[in-house]
Amino acid sequence: MTTTKKTIITIILSFFSFSIVAQIPNFSFETWNNMGSYENPDQWGTLNSITNPSATFTCEKGTPGNPGSSFIILFTKNIPGFGVVPGIAVTGTIDTSDYSAQGGFPFTQRPQSLTGNWQYMPWGGTDFGFISVYLTKWNTTTNTRDTVSKTVSTLFGMVMTWSTFNILLSYQMGIFPDSAQIVLSASGKITPAHGDFLYVDNLSFAGTAAGLGNTENLISDIDIFPNPSADIFTIKSVKEITSIEIYNALGENIFSSEPKTKIYELDLQNKSNGIYFIKIRSNNKTVIKKIVKQ
Repeated sequence: MTTTKKTIITIILSFFSFSIVAQIPNFSFETWNNMGSYENPDQWGTLNSITNPSATFTCEKGTPGNPGSSFIILFTKNIPGFGVVPGIAVTGTIDTSDYSAQGGFPFTQRPQSLTGNWQYMPWGGTDFGFISVYLTKWNTTTNTRDTVSKTVSTLFGMVMTWSTFNILLSYQMGIFPDSAQIVLSASGKITPAHGDFLYVDNLSFAGTAAGLGNTENLISDIDIFPNPSADIFTIKSVKEITSIEIYNALGENIFSSEPKTKIYELDLQNKSNGIYFIKIRSNNKTVIKKIVKQ
């Protein structure tokens, strides 16, 4: 292959690689807006504006980035006059009444996963942060938004050094979206714990989900019951279950199996009561669900 052809191919590949990353606003958190007493990541909504009077902020700029010059730090803090405020950032705005995400950004692809670099720790041990991705499309018939893909990945365990994450997206519909929303949260919505933190950098979408005929929703295809349970959990799947992994609240793998069946009984009677996370792979897709032993 000639040098000229190699150069052209390199340019083309670089263009497509950049285009899928560039669609996420400020994907590497290199651009920050100076708001006077604090900084906000450009095109991301945070709660800094409402906590500004206390001079305490749940979103900060970290340096150096991984890669780049900066990254986003999300801290959940107990702030006088507000209570415990979660460290949260969204590609849009945040409803300050319930900390829910609003809005999004134009997006017309069907990626296979969201990737990036992170560090994470749940300080309380019982509260877990999350990263969520919503892909939607406006329905001109019903004048509502259809959910093309909804993925909420719970951040269990601890990641105390920079590591790469890859969150597989779950699709509910076989159409292309017209918008996307990403939420990064150091804490869960129910009982956020002071001290939870999440560092994130270098976000990007990767891969391409199967064609328009791919309408399977793995979350609805798999059922776990009873949940909570004192000992036995029954896992029932529409497709064959190829692997099961169980993690405790510290992110430690306590059980692995390759059942190759659609119905599987999981026995946790010898395990301590508490929250566990079950990672199930079926039909070349992976889903993580929370179970409670009591």
